[in-house]
Amino acid sequence: MKILLAFHIKNFLKAKETMIWVIVMPLVFAVFFGLVFRSSGGNHTEGLISILNHDSGPIGEELVNFMKKKNFDVRNAVVPNAAATIEIPETFSSGYLSGASPEIRVTFPAKGGNNHQAQVKVYLAQFTLQMIKSAIWIREHKLNPDDFHAVFSRPSKISLKETAGERKQIPSGFSLSFPGNLIMFVMMNILIYGGISLRQDMESGITRRTLVAPISKSGFITASILFRTIIGVFQALIILIAGQLFFHVNYLTTSIWLLPLITLFSLAIASLSMLLATTVRNPDRIATAAIILTLPLAALGGCWWPLEIVPKLWQKIAWYLPTGNIRDVFSKLFIHEIAFRDIAPNAAYLIVLSVILTVAAVHRLKQNMT
Repeated sequence: MKILLAFHIKNFLKAKETMIWVIVMPLVFAVFFGLVFRSSGGNHTEGLISILNHDSGPIGEELVNFMKKKNFDVRNAVVPNAAATIEIPETFSSGYLSGASPEIRVTFPAKGGNNHQAQVKVYLAQFTLQMIKSAIWIREHKLNPDDFHAVFSRPSKISLKETAGERKQIPSGFSLSFPGNLIMFVMMNILIYGGISLRQDMESGITRRTLVAPISKSGFITASILFRTIIGVFQALIILIAGQLFFHVNYLTTSIWLLPLITLFSLAIASLSMLLATTVRNPDRIATAAIILTLPLAALGGCWWPLEIVPKLWQKIAWYLPTGNIRDVFSKLFIHEIAFRDIAPNAAYLIVLSVILTVAAVHRLKQNMT
């Protein structure tokens, strides 16, 4: 089995045109659509706010940086369409660090509240909590006021949960295009290359000659499935590493569970490619069938646009598609670091799907090999 697996991998790496579709094309599409989505809507922001910072000390500057880190588009002048206008007095830092309680002035538009305004209130509450703790720490330890930045940046043991209605963070730019194109091209390439190569082997008699060699039928099937799974994992790693290094798309290092789930997804598609090869007998039609199958699943699964913007029923249906299920994992990673309990349902679904498709593929392959 190991020799056969190594043989498949060696031939795969030699095929230059295949490597173009596995590596180059997904990255080209990811970069292109990332730029398009970024230029049309920009990376996700919480909205536009005005901060008039008259403070001569460090706290006003820290508030500006804090709101920028929360993805607000911060302007230092009054803007008519701002979600809020925050005015920081000149003695804000000196007052707090000396034990007084100066106030900032926060003005919201008279037209009514929205999610952005609600988030401003949540983040101001977070900042105030951290600011008070930092000011107390500086006074108790008799530190220099200039040390406020370092004290404020210290990890906090107290957290304030960020909630504002049912608002969801929606990925855009490279955060949307990289996982979407990864899923679509992993599925398409496994189906096309894995399906056509197996069909050609079966048509040319290579499969029958392989079974004459000292290898069991189960070993042949296992090597075939593993090889096609490795194609998907290899391609996903290339895309994720490129996104991490050059476009700051940090999905790969966010959770140790992402790669195992991508492996399960690739395993399911690998079995599907073998099922396709044993069903469609013309190698030329396998590529057509693979594209016809991949594109609708990519669209319905959220590879072309965020699932967060589609109707609730669509989102529920998408979760039960292989593309939508693995896309849901990336959506969770975009919002926060995931633990196993967060993706346990996704893992269970992919395991069940892999088992069903593998059993079906093995059954069909054994029928074609007899």
